[in-house]
Amino acid sequence: MWNWIKCWFKKTESIDAKLTLQCLMDVIPTHVFWYNPEGILQGCSEAEARAFGYKNAQQMIGTSIYKQKTQTSANLDILKRVNQRILETGETQIAEEPLTYADGREAVFLSRKVPLKNSAGKIVSILGVAVDITDQKLREKLEIEKNVATLKTLEAREKYKKQAEKAAHDIRSPLLGLNMILSGIDSKVIPEAKRLAINDALAAVDVIMEDLVNYDKKGTETSAASAEKPMAVLVPALLSQVLALKKSEYKSLSLDLEDQFSGKDYTAFIQIEPTALKRSLSNLINNAKDAFEGRSGVIRLKLETSPSQIRILIQDNGKGMPESVKEKILKQVAVSSDKASGHGFGMAQVQETLVRNRGTLEIESEMGKGTTMIMVLPRLKVPNWFAENLTIKSTDTVVILDDDASMHEGWESRFRAIMDQHPGIHLKHFYEGEATVNFIKGSSDAEKSQLLLLTDYELLGQTLNGLDVIEQSGLRRAFLVSSHYANPEVQARAMQLSVKIIPKQTAVEIAFKVEDSPAKDLQRVDLVMVEDDRFLFESMRGFFGEKTVDHYLHPDDFLKHLSTYPKDTKITLDNTFSGSDYDGLSLAKILHEQGYSKLFIFSGKDFRGEAVPDYVTLISKAERPAALRKKLFPEEG
Repeated sequence: MWNWIKCWFKKTESIDAKLTLQCLMDVIPTHVFWYNPEGILQGCSEAEARAFGYKNAQQMIGTSIYKQKTQTSANLDILKRVNQRILETGETQIAEEPLTYADGREAVFLSRKVPLKNSAGKIVSILGVAVDITDQKLREKLEIEKNVATLKTLEAREKYKKQAEKAAHDIRSPLLGLNMILSGIDSKVIPEAKRLAINDALAAVDVIMEDLVNYDKKGTETSAASAEKPMAVLVPALLSQVLALKKSEYKSLSLDLEDQFSGKDYTAFIQIEPTALKRSLSNLINNAKDAFEGRSGVIRLKLETSPSQIRILIQDNGKGMPESVKEKILKQVAVSSDKASGHGFGMAQVQETLVRNRGTLEIESEMGKGTTMIMVLPRLKVPNWFAENLTIKSTDTVVILDDDASMHEGWESRFRAIMDQHPGIHLKHFYEGEATVNFIKGSSDAEKSQLLLLTDYELLGQTLNGLDVIEQSGLRRAFLVSSHYANPEVQARAMQLSVKIIPKQTAVEIAFKVEDSPAKDLQRVDLVMVEDDRFLFESMRGFFGEKTVDHYLHPDDFLKHLSTYPKDTKITLDNTFSGSDYDGLSLAKILHEQGYSKLFIFSGKDFRGEAVPDYVTLISKAERPAALRKKLFPEEG
């Protein structure tokens, strides 16, 4: 949906807020502009540029908004007054501003302008969004001139007014969230969590603008949010996204936003429009914030589950809600006049969302102690694409592919306790898809049977995504770990490949299930020798006496049986094998990566001058039998 994201993420150099906002302006379906305090335009949408007679946005960028030839002096005076109020107060301004199109048409725009500040609090730019309301203003004028003040007209005008107020109210949060996030972008690599937060903010702006633009002449709302199709939504993951955005938005306030849904129910799904649910939660959190009236406080986001219901709780320790207001809200009576209580325009959107999705609203409040708003929704069966647990064999090598170093650290932390209990489990980390495919393809069938792949979907700047890696490697035991779990296309392709998805936002919650290898599958021997000289092995057999020794002439034959040996088995490897692509060191590397720790190279080659890894012990074939046995079995003394 957002083509600008594609162009943004392909950048490898530093990304600034200017590029981000220009990408936003190129795709948002209305007039958007961004200029510095002196009025020099730094970015705008194509619609804005064409209105002033320019062929495209790039042609208009760099011009002064106060020197546009198509504008009258009266238009410019209003524009200057609005901008001056922003620069003096540092506050958002909503205004009706006249504009003369390049073709001479006179128009009226409803604009909302937000000051963008740097870390020092200085206003560095003004971001504006404007919608042409000429038709509505003309209709009002005609009705007044004709004195047709019928009840129907008054109701239509009132409904339009409320719609405009609702849009102005709703757009404040995503724009402020976007402003906060953009002001913090100064690194060359944009963390995935921050990209998702920006994406959520922009998606919210798009929906709100569609609501305003699609408000038709009959006064009927064709909401983009209500037009969104309901889908399976993983509640803990969505709550994480909303909480991250609100924390960014409120970071300058003395409010604590607490997470009390982690570790609750990893499989809590509901069927709902995700954007509408996010807006509902944002509205309820905004209302809780407003109830503090600038004072410090705590807002908690909670989750309660049962086999049939999901309960989402937004709890504050503010001043509480009067019983009269509580009754009005539950009866769906507008309480916009009581904004000071923290329960304004957003409640209508919350109620509409719940009604559409068979949900209900509950309110618990006590004056002086706080309020809890509870959204109750029917629980949905876990969808087929979702991974409810992660099954691991006790001898697995877990291959982790992700371009984000923090995810590798997270998986290391999660597996640490598991590996302490099951030392046969090992982790192997990759950051590039092609390297991962090459590693898996280069493994034998026996090795592949002990590989489990956990791969990210989005690999920035690479030709492959996680599903490509799974398909090309041919590995059957694989999971997609992705923030894009809700994308229907990703879900469909994962199911085609018989791959389960672990949402990255809640990967820390997934249950691990370790399957121990049956004792009968593991062969306990004193030594395994991979030696292609049968005569040499037979001549040495007597030196090992009572020791149990397994012998393989060819590396491929040995690798087929590798999984039958415990990871602490002693293994000697010849360095040169007839008719094989393996040598001793390359074979030792594979064994080491699989977790085998007692490895010996038994060769007549002189390795002086060569780099021999520290996980290998060299034994010369010129050694006397007694010395050889002592090196292999030092515990005998």
